[in-house]
Amino acid sequence: MIAFEAETFQAFVGQLMEVAGKQVGTVLLFAMGLRAGKLIFKHRKPESGSEKELSSALDSSLRSRGWGRCINVAKNAMAQTSYLVSITGTPLSHNRRSEEPTCHFIRGVVAGWFEEYLGMRLECMETKCMSMGVNVCAFQLKLLLEAR
Repeated sequence: MIAFEAETFQAFVGQLMEVAGKQVGTVLLFAMGLRAGKLIFKHRKPESGSEKELSSALDSSLRSRGWGRCINVAKNAMAQTSYLVSITGTPLSHNRRSEEPTCHFIRGVVAGWFEEYLGMRLECMETKCMSMGVNVCAFQLKLLLEAR
C-alpha cells in the first residue's frame, strides 16, 4: 500500500490539474475514485442496508485508508435511490480554501461504493466542501436513468 501525507497528495493533484487541465483532471480523479470505491465495497460490505450500518461500513473503509471519516448517511425519504453522505477530513480539502468543491476523488469513491451497494448507476455531486469553509463535505447521490 502507498500512503501520502495530505499535502503530498494535494501537490500530486495540483500537478495533475496543471498538466491535464482542470476539466480533464477532475474527470480522471473522479474515475479513479469510482474504481476504488467499487473495489473497496467488495472488501467491506455492510451487514444490512440500514443507514447506520451503511455509514459505519463506509466510515471504516475511508478511515483505514486515511481518506476521511463518514459521519452520516441519510436516505432521501422522497426518492428511494437518493442519499446524502457527509464526510469530514478528506485529504483534498485538508487546510485548503477554494471557491468550489475539491474532493473529486472522494466523490468518485462514494459513487463507486454506493453503485456496488445498490447495483445501479448513480450521479454524485459534492454539494458542500470543507475547502469552501464549511465543516463537512456533503455528497448527494441520485439514480441515473440509464441501465448499468
